[in-house]
Amino acid sequence: MHSRGRRIAALTTVVAVALGGAVAVTAAAAPKSKVPKVRTRIAKLQLNVAGYVEMRQLKDTASDCFPGERWIQTNTFSFETGRFVNVSVKNVSVPGYGSVATSTFSPTVGRAKVDSGITAYKATNYCKGTPAKLDGPPTCSSSSGKIAVALTPGEIPEGAGEDDPAPLAGRPLLLSVRRAGGGRDALGCLGGGPESLSGPNADLSIVTTSIAPGVSEVLPANLDAVKVFAIRARQTMKRAIVISGPCTKTTVKVVPPPGAAPNSGNLNADGDCWMTGKVIVTVRPRPAT
Repeated sequence: MHSRGRRIAALTTVVAVALGGAVAVTAAAAPKSKVPKVRTRIAKLQLNVAGYVEMRQLKDTASDCFPGERWIQTNTFSFETGRFVNVSVKNVSVPGYGSVATSTFSPTVGRAKVDSGITAYKATNYCKGTPAKLDGPPTCSSSSGKIAVALTPGEIPEGAGEDDPAPLAGRPLLLSVRRAGGGRDALGCLGGGPESLSGPNADLSIVTTSIAPGVSEVLPANLDAVKVFAIRARQTMKRAIVISGPCTKTTVKVVPPPGAAPNSGNLNADGDCWMTGKVIVTVRPRPAT
């Protein structure tokens, strides 16, 4: 009995040693894994931005000898930084894993003005008998605040820069405008934006009359990460962004400044709506301190 117990104990020891040796050999033979090198690049820039976005809508139920009303509602968001403000774009990349680009908004500066109002009001009613009571035009409001701006990175197009350890080529940078302060549009006099957009980076863009504080515009600017990371001292890049078209599908174009005035369109029937706007953005490297 004691002999059997000693044999089991000895066998257990041999197995443990064998396993320990195997583990030790395996650990010693395993090559050290190479930690990927993280590469970080920061473009320190300044932006100067000024512009507006406007929406005009026609309400028209007027009719000869019948109760109705007609008016044009106009909502306008105008804004400017008033000076150059600091922003940054950061690109962090790992070879074989792609890259992530981030950006920072500028400090809140300048001015933002939201205006809304009613023009060209007309009322019709019965030609005979007691006239019907009409609701009249809606009550509109205006408010003021400030803005912050940024160059927001978009997605790298599929297949662009895949072999680059820091893929910047093809990554668009869009101008973002965020309103701070001021109120919301009156419920009966709401502005808004188009149902759809056409133009460069349309799927990433936003155009609104800033019905409430927050990010109101995200606009193409014919800028990409390669251009801003390669910008030289005392170099500037200036763009004009022109917005025009019916609210069902509005076109956004980027043209050399100053750019033509946007087409104001025509409002002919009840429900017609038209967007216009123009934004000038100037980019330069941040001066050395």
